[in-house]
Amino acid sequence: MQPFITQYSNAESKEDWRNQQVMQGIESVNWSIQQGNELMEQYVQSTEKRLQAVERKKRRKRVQDSICVTQDGKIIIVEMYDTGEQIVEPFIMNITGRWDVYRIKFVKTKIREQYFIISFPLSDMYIIGKKSQNSEKGLYDYFVKGGIKFNSRLSKSRIMTALFQGFGPEIENCTKTLCLPELAGWTNRRFMTSEKFPLCTRQDFPNLPILEKHFNPFVSMENIEEYLGMISTISRWENRILMMEIPVWGMMASIFAEEKLKINFCVNMIFLQMQNKWDFSQFVQIFNRDVSEIIEADMNEKKLAEKLSACNDEVIILDACTLLENSYKRRKIRENTEKVKQKVCGGENSLLGIEREIYCSLLIFSEQIQLNNAINVFVDADFWKKPNEFQEILRGKPIESFIACFIQFAENNLHEVHTIIKK
Repeated sequence: MQPFITQYSNAESKEDWRNQQVMQGIESVNWSIQQGNELMEQYVQSTEKRLQAVERKKRRKRVQDSICVTQDGKIIIVEMYDTGEQIVEPFIMNITGRWDVYRIKFVKTKIREQYFIISFPLSDMYIIGKKSQNSEKGLYDYFVKGGIKFNSRLSKSRIMTALFQGFGPEIENCTKTLCLPELAGWTNRRFMTSEKFPLCTRQDFPNLPILEKHFNPFVSMENIEEYLGMISTISRWENRILMMEIPVWGMMASIFAEEKLKINFCVNMIFLQMQNKWDFSQFVQIFNRDVSEIIEADMNEKKLAEKLSACNDEVIILDACTLLENSYKRRKIRENTEKVKQKVCGGENSLLGIEREIYCSLLIFSEQIQLNNAINVFVDADFWKKPNEFQEILRGKPIESFIACFIQFAENNLHEVHTIIKK
């Protein structure tokens, strides 16, 4: 084969050269067609795969949402489909770490509704709710009210579904219980008040008695000397000691009961003439000292039971004066006074429909001289040396200082206090 031809090449050579050129052209066209076919086949296959993926995506069904915690503590949602695919998204934005679910147990109050609590220890946050509201909407509302921030890219319906699928079974089947302080007074070596309640309550949380028992934890303790000065305004020394002992008996009533020394007597203040009962109640009242907590003995049994069932480690002040009442009310007051005395001092468990024992001291205002198991104190115009001076000292809140000092001392030395009581 000649690589090229000239004018001197013979006809056969020229024919061979033309044939070679034609063959090369044909081969080039065939190669181009083959490459085009291969590219077309690749495109068709790629398009088919994309179409199949789109079709699968159209047909796929979300089968489960799982709430999980990553190794660094982030709470995420894993969305799983019937195709085996998984999509991971951030779920809760302002909480990290695992959680614990408890059923709240009430032992000292009659709470019929069952409550749960979801605790996030690492974030110091919690969700409290009624077990009957364990639903998609119920849980979503509880979490939102509890200050939980969700991923804004997630729809409300998806969040509701994930919450119920994640937390619903745990709430329904949890066996761990959590006991909260239900009454004011001594719990786990601390004297509890509303201000010391461990949880921030919300609208549908049960109205536990402790939540209505207030005492300012920031009261000044520097007025304790004024308290002693106020005690000195009482004329008789026996009454001075008694007025100091009554609030102490009340604050320590459950501690006495632990040592089998339940306070089984009351103090009966017999008013020989009209006196301001507020002055006496202010001397001994433990909680809610800005208002009078005197219980009227002429109220019906249901209200009386409600008042008493909320009391613990305090002084119950019962107004049983009958001087200005008609015969029906006088009889009712006498009957209720005896029931309260038997319940508080006698430990009658079934009385007034209150199942538990009430650990308090009892102060009764009356005109009756005869009361069994009572310390009778006669109150006349000479009970105070200088009534006006007493009122002036009272404005400085010295009794609050005394109560705060005593609580602090008892909390810091409770073991020694038990030892002293045993003696």
